[in-house]
Amino acid sequence: MARRARRAWVGTRLAGRRRTLCGRDLAVPLRALLDERQQPEPADRLLVRSGTKLVVVQTARVAWTEAAGDYVALHVAPQTHLLRETLTGLEERLGGRRFVRIHRSAIVQVHRVRDVKLTAAGEATVRLRDGTEVRASRRYWKGLEARLGGAA
Repeated sequence: MARRARRAWVGTRLAGRRRTLCGRDLAVPLRALLDERQQPEPADRLLVRSGTKLVVVQTARVAWTEAAGDYVALHVAPQTHLLRETLTGLEERLGGRRFVRIHRSAIVQVHRVRDVKLTAAGEATVRLRDGTEVRASRRYWKGLEARLGGAA
């Protein structure tokens, strides 16, 4: 019995040594690297159907997007393109750097936000540089606030 306990103790001690290098625990940095590698690169362009042709839309030109049934409407001044994809799927493809979700049916490009007008009901209206107003909900307010530079 004592022999088994000693083997178990030695085995766990050796396993602990394998996870360290120069006294540093490698599990945390390795996990962070793996998570980073598994995240896809944000899309810099989208391919949308326009009649009988396919049009390449640069994501930098998209001011905001909204859900439209089974489609997503991409608002690219002065046009609107329909993309057959869910808003959640598009949000994942766009990545979190340039775009932020402000409502269950809307995503805006952070650099195009001019100001945010708060309402008494706890909701907000986001006004873009071109004057477009998009409704924001309380659920997504924290993410919008963080992306715009913190608490006011």
